[in-house]
Amino acid sequence: MNEEYYCPNCNAVLNDQDGFDPDLGAWTCTECGETLYGDDVENTMDQFGGVVWYCDECNAILNTQSGFNDSCGTWYCTKCGHENSISEDEIYESAEEYENRNKHRCPECGDILEDQYSFYEYEDTHTCTNCDTELFHEDDEYKVLYRCPNCDEILNQQIGFYDYYSEWECENCGKTLVKEYDGYHIENEDEDDNEDYNYEPLDKTSYTVQSRKEEQRRLLEAEEIVKKEKEKERREKRRRFYKKHWKGLLLLISVLCVGCFGGYKYYQYQRSITVGISSEELAGQNYEEVIAILEKAGFTKVSSKPKYDIGINEVDIEGTVESVSIDGNKSFNASKRYQFDADVIVLYHKIKDVNVPLSAKDAKKMQYEALAKQLSDAGFVNITFEPEYDLIKGWLKKKGKVKEITINGDSSFKANTSYRPDVEVVIKYHELRKNKTD
Repeated sequence: MNEEYYCPNCNAVLNDQDGFDPDLGAWTCTECGETLYGDDVENTMDQFGGVVWYCDECNAILNTQSGFNDSCGTWYCTKCGHENSISEDEIYESAEEYENRNKHRCPECGDILEDQYSFYEYEDTHTCTNCDTELFHEDDEYKVLYRCPNCDEILNQQIGFYDYYSEWECENCGKTLVKEYDGYHIENEDEDDNEDYNYEPLDKTSYTVQSRKEEQRRLLEAEEIVKKEKEKERREKRRRFYKKHWKGLLLLISVLCVGCFGGYKYYQYQRSITVGISSEELAGQNYEEVIAILEKAGFTKVSSKPKYDIGINEVDIEGTVESVSIDGNKSFNASKRYQFDADVIVLYHKIKDVNVPLSAKDAKKMQYEALAKQLSDAGFVNITFEPEYDLIKGWLKKKGKVKEITINGDSSFKANTSYRPDVEVVIKYHELRKNKTD
């Protein structure tokens, strides 16, 4: 009878869930969404606790692959060879969030735009059907679209416009616009009615409390108008100054930028070193020798990464360099200079792991010849046999039945566990005592 497995969070029977296999190493309960895993997977979670990593290409569980640890930064899947990024940016709360990671969202309500019936990615504008916000498409991002309230021109399309500006002069109609909570409005739109306002002298003989309050209100209004006029005049002076002297300011800024850039380049040159060997010469050499060459040249941040891309029949090229990347560049000559602390990554060939097709528990139910054939078909090449002469008649236990199997010294492995194809596989099986030869 098969053993039943239960979700510790909602008590659902995992065996009834489509696709469940206890030998996978991890499973997400389809009833409550809880991610379940064993101690072997948890031991790989040094940096991101509770996160199970899947290959972006073949969906294999990376935590169960030999040598994996979530602090590695990147990992080449031992099943398909795909390079996977292992970082906080690649963590998703659900499969749905992972599938929607590259979709556009409305900046106002967060609704996914690709799910809206009227959305077309290559149009410059779109109206969100969820919140009716008009959006503008720019640099593969959707932002709130702003229009000039005077001429209805799209402000986002005007040169130099940014939606965080509190004030903007429309290039089409010349109106000065002020940003408020609900968009851009024409500056001082309601002040024209107050320009010709005449204040009549107060009748001192009829002073009352009400009249004094009215006088104070009028004085405050007059002061506010004067204040706004002065502020407007200051802005206009600044605008005229920049318009008159923009060439000189631009020249000054250019000189400062050139000076700073030149100083920076000189500083960078002082900290740079010559590689001394080309990328073509490094390719094909042993990766440890390449690391020694680069460190001798003066590089201080040299690291290596295995690429699981060759079979056991190509063992002679294992450890040879496929490429060397210095500061992101994979092609360079011997005279090329780089910063001594630039990131140097040596990528070298590594034999692909193979998966065990069954668990150690299931292997004990088989005859040793059939088990050996199954392992050989899976890719294992170093299989040996050890007979145990412990049978007299062979009634209770059949001759040739597997007593124990160890792979790389592990006698309790699970199905789909990854190993190198040339690790030692030892199969112990039952044999009749009479067949023992001294």
